[in-house]
Amino acid sequence: HRLQEVLCLAPETVIKTRDLQFVYPMTTELVLKNINLEIKKGEFVCITGPSGAGKTTLSLALCGAIPHLENGKMSGEVYVKGVSTRETQIADLCRHVGVVLQDPEAQLFSLSVFSDVAFGLENLKLPLQEIIERVDWALGVVGMEDFKDRNPSALSGGQKQRVAIACSLAMGPEILVLDEPTSELDPMGSEEVYAVLKKLNQEGVTIILVDQKVELIAPVADRIIYMRDGEVISDLEPHQFFTQYRDEYLKGGKIDFFIPSVTALYYKLYERFGVQMETTPISVEEFITGYQQWQASLAEGSD
Repeated sequence: HRLQEVLCLAPETVIKTRDLQFVYPMTTELVLKNINLEIKKGEFVCITGPSGAGKTTLSLALCGAIPHLENGKMSGEVYVKGVSTRETQIADLCRHVGVVLQDPEAQLFSLSVFSDVAFGLENLKLPLQEIIERVDWALGVVGMEDFKDRNPSALSGGQKQRVAIACSLAMGPEILVLDEPTSELDPMGSEEVYAVLKKLNQEGVTIILVDQKVELIAPVADRIIYMRDGEVISDLEPHQFFTQYRDEYLKGGKIDFFIPSVTALYYKLYERFGVQMETTPISVEEFITGYQQWQASLAEGSD
């Protein structure tokens, strides 16, 4: 009975891959190689790695665009809510998984923000009142409720990306897959988008984010999946992830992802002065707390 209780309390697996491989047409080189992942309900997962690592292709597979919309050969399986994406129509997958592209303008084509967010709902032939309520709710979540009559072309980059997120949210997905949504944005626009994602995750939406800006993502992510050459090299909690690469960084090894500034500072203090913290800091707050605790331990030792 106790085991049954524990199993009932275990987080639900919403996406699972099994021996996933993919190759694009006109080539024999695998872009994805034996990917085996499980993503739990409510997790915030960051997928990072160098260009050409297979991150975007993996995101396309997780939302069902592969095998339905992308040409190529897929082997293995991807399960969304326990159902194989091979056996599910893309229209049905959209009810569970929302997608936000790198370029928000690729998703915005109407003359008003309201019309863009309502487009998918209209295709579902929902009643007008429900469409209005869903659009208002989605725009409210991303803080764009005052812009619903604005032409999307008049918005800033961060505002456009927030509208693109609202377009996906209005469909009611439990999972959001985002492919480098801040790559074309300035720091302010990036912070706008990350603040929205953090809020959505706190409200229970599973976030799968492909991005290079690990410094901004690490404090809110549950896991960092690092890819290279189509393979998953590591899949760790953020503090463990950066602890793993400390020695390689200090030896001048090749690090092809961004390390948070406070983490790099800790690496240097560890090397030169023997500073030791209980966990590798990934935010300013963690660094200050860890450094103060280290100084306090030195004071106690001198007594």
